[in-house]
Amino acid sequence: MEVFEQGLYLYFRRYQPSYPILHSVTFNPEKVSELLLFVMCMIGLSFFKTEDAVDFIRKIYPGILNEVYAQLIFAAADSQTPADLLNYLVLAHHTLFLFISTGVTRGSFAQKSLDPSIYMLQQ
Repeated sequence: MEVFEQGLYLYFRRYQPSYPILHSVTFNPEKVSELLLFVMCMIGLSFFKTEDAVDFIRKIYPGILNEVYAQLIFAAADSQTPADLLNYLVLAHHTLFLFISTGVTRGSFAQKSLDPSIYMLQQ
């Protein structure tokens, strides 16, 4: 758990000032989706820039992307308010940033992915 706390700390210390998408003063980790919180922690961990941290993020990224993609599809059909949809778009933005910040290449990502819908996203 300590690693995730460090990741969340680094998210607010290093990422949030450059990309103030979430309102840090009123942010409550108990009121956001677990997936968004996990992605926020992974963004924070990406600032470690150690080989182990980057390798870990690269390994779990395909699973994260599959879940975010599924939630976005669900949100498009089921969102009750614009705020609901915006929450999913924030999640998608964070997931894209995580992809870019860890330097995952299309080839290495495509080889690890099992979901064919992801290949459509890369084209």
